[in-house]
Amino acid sequence: MILQALNRYYERSENLPHKGWVRRGVDYIVVLNEQGECVNLEAVGEQKKGKTIPRDMLVADIGKQAMKHTNSGKDANLLWDNASFVFGAGNKGDAKLSSFIDTLQKWLGGLNDAGVEAVRRFCISLRDHPEVAAALIERFQVKDAFEKRDPVLIFRLVTDMEGIH
Repeated sequence: MILQALNRYYERSENLPHKGWVRRGVDYIVVLNEQGECVNLEAVGEQKKGKTIPRDMLVADIGKQAMKHTNSGKDANLLWDNASFVFGAGNKGDAKLSSFIDTLQKWLGGLNDAGVEAVRRFCISLRDHPEVAAALIERFQVKDAFEKRDPVLIFRLVTDMEGIH
């Protein structure tokens, strides 16, 4: 009876994410074309008292790493993560980027989707040409923000209104 009441509450509440999703603060949207080239890096946080507050968004929840990463660098999230995993920056950056690519393959490898394919191409390009990440951070003038903290990034195709998920 208690479980049934809890289930009804869960179904009525719009603020609770459905199974497989979690609300996380997102700092930037990496906007890609279908070839996987970054055309923009959109800041989505809100300025409050001189600080940028990340915007709560629904992202895929594939495990404990959605709340907190281990120190292994091998627990990437699916289609979103910290810049260290997406751009391969910082401590264990290569391992983190490889983990991000492996996670895409494991969960979505057989999926024929333009957005997922663009993310895969983008990440492989960063893995093969690490200097591209630094150039993008410089180009979109986010170096200071990325040095202060490890921002959370999601992806969107330039032709779409919603993120890739």
